Amino acid sequence: MDFRVIADACATPYIRPVFMTTVIQRLASGVRVGRYEILELLGEGAMGTVYRARDPLIDREVALKILHGRRANDPSGDTAKFLREAQAAGQLDHPNIVRVHDCGSDCNGELTYIVMEFLAGPSLEKVIEKHTLAPGAVVDLIEQLSSAIDAAHAAGMVHRDIKPANILFTEDGNIAKLADFGVARRVDSSVTQDLSRMATPLYMAPEQAQGKPVNASTDIFALGVLSYHLLSGRRPFSGSDPLALSYQVVHESPPRISEVAPELPAALDAVFDRVLAKDPADRFKTAEAFLHDLQAAFGTADAPTVGPIGVLEQTGVTSDAADSKVTGLPDPSRIEPPAPTRARPIFVWGGIVTALAAGVIIGTSSQKLTGGSASKADATRSIEVSMPVE
Repeated sequence: MDFRVIADACATPYIRPVFMTTVIQRLASGVRVGRYEILELLGEGAMGTVYRARDPLIDREVALKILHGRRANDPSGDTAKFLREAQAAGQLDHPNIVRVHDCGSDCNGELTYIVMEFLAGPSLEKVIEKHTLAPGAVVDLIEQLSSAIDAAHAAGMVHRDIKPANILFTEDGNIAKLADFGVARRVDSSVTQDLSRMATPLYMAPEQAQGKPVNASTDIFALGVLSYHLLSGRRPFSGSDPLALSYQVVHESPPRISEVAPELPAALDAVFDRVLAKDPADRFKTAEAFLHDLQAAFGTADAPTVGPIGVLEQTGVTSDAADSKVTGLPDPSRIEPPAPTRARPIFVWGGIVTALAAGVIIGTSSQKLTGGSASKADATRSIEVSMPVE
């Protein structure tokens, strides 16, 4: 995937295909989308690009998510569905759900965006890349997420994309919030599209992998997968590719969690047997019911809880201890950026150039032997190169 930094959001289409890849234009700082001023890039996903932006009307920082390649007047109606769902999500008012402030389109419908609450803390995905959460911190986190999920279900919303990247923390780390409610479900509806937009269906329920209708139990399954992963250190399903992983989700039972992590209570086996049941009817009816059994297995149903990062701060454990099990999430300010990618040695580039040259010679010889005319499609095939953003 190639990227360009541009200073005018409406100068050219925001996204366009280049054969089997995509060229995405990243907006430069200071560019305006609607009334919102771009400050910096926060992240990119299958659905869109997220920026930290400023709302000049009330001088507030927000998270601005711009959909990839969607138009307000697209014939499929996907963008209209997205905007309707964003409006519905904006009606959710819960301390553990990221608030939706606004949504709309710009550049004559070329750009479709959603404006959300900006959180300065890390995502759960970033945290677990370096740290293992102690069971107490996991249970506390699941308590917060369960409350958010049940509140959304009560309002008729099914998330369909519960995963670490969609769980964000406030700057002090005491509050976890679930982001992107409804977006993944409404924009993509078919199994093929879903799998192509997700790296792997790691948190998908069997009915999702099969393209069947989803309901509240779909989110509860994903919450169970997340809990299993956080408690045991490994995911319950681990296929080598999306197809193999989907097969496991649909047809195979995961290892008992007590076998994967013998230090955990054996009572958890029955809890995960139920929350990860293949048949939605066999799962917990609510996230709160799952939480209750999870707490009971640990004997913590009535224990007081503290925010996951708050537990870490209170115990004085820092995130600098390498490969250590901590009691909570790390202080966001202590999370180190990933190491820069090392440049390829000159002899590697030399080998690549040599291989390309050999390919050209072989291709030329082949054309002479077969009559010397290449197809129009081959003649127009090209590779577009652009400067990556550091």
